[in-house]
Amino acid sequence: MRQSKQTKKPAKGQGLVEYALIIALVAVGSIVALQNLATGVDDALTSSTTAIDAAVSPASNTHATN
Repeated sequence: MRQSKQTKKPAKGQGLVEYALIIALVAVGSIVALQNLATGVDDALTSSTTAIDAAVSPASNTHATN
């Protein structure tokens, strides 16, 4: 009976280590995904800003010369 209790303790510790590894892998995967998403969002915002500046600049130049 004592042997079965002793074998369960390492199993609980092993489960805890497995959960910790899973959490670590999910965290690393999330960081990589968010970095890729941030790059995409940055590119989209840069393109939008460039397009808005190009659209606004001729309009403001037209009003400035009138």
